[in-house]
Amino acid sequence: MCADDDADALAQHYHRTAAHLAAEAEDPHTYTVALRALASHALELGHPQPSLTLTEQAAATAARHSSPLTQSYTQSQLALAHARVHDRPRALLALHNAEVLHGQADQNVSDPFGSYPTAALYYQRARTLTALRDHQAAGRAFHASLRTRAPQARRARALTTALLAESQLLQGNLEESLTTWKRFLGDYPGLRSARATASLTTMRQVLRPHSTHPDVALLTEEAASL
Repeated sequence: MCADDDADALAQHYHRTAAHLAAEAEDPHTYTVALRALASHALELGHPQPSLTLTEQAAATAARHSSPLTQSYTQSQLALAHARVHDRPRALLALHNAEVLHGQADQNVSDPFGSYPTAALYYQRARTLTALRDHQAAGRAFHASLRTRAPQARRARALTTALLAESQLLQGNLEESLTTWKRFLGDYPGLRSARATASLTTMRQVLRPHSTHPDVALLTEEAASL
């Protein structure tokens, strides 16, 4: 919650505290999940190398102590971390490992640490491929994530939709991107999310070079009313 409310220092404090408490309790599963969360947040803050180090530690701990589900969860983050430091072979290997492990995993939706939705795995695949500049394949993965996302997951759907719209624009598909951005605006009202607000700002920025397009003007006007 803090990480998506621009309270980054507090979020990091909570992640580190969770990891330390799990280590003291000799709970490698919770330690793995906390490390993965800390690594993911570090990557979002623009620290790819420290994030990779933390993710490698989480993945190594998961390989020794955790279920295939948790291993998949750490391997998908490892794929993105490798992609952000431009290591394509290791990124694709980790992504493959995440998908194989996910296929072997048992899901327990009643346990907050016992479920890793397929939509979330597709989302990580899309982000990894985006970092590797394979935008066409990333677009397919974003679509797959949206198709499998739970209807009530409005924040996750909004963030995924925004990234899909960016991907479509990077491929030169302005009309398709505008349609997708409009869907993002449909999910945006009522969300309390710094990341969603950042996506709205990104939308305005990336569409600015196309401001003479009538549909861009209409979309910008709709965004201004939110």
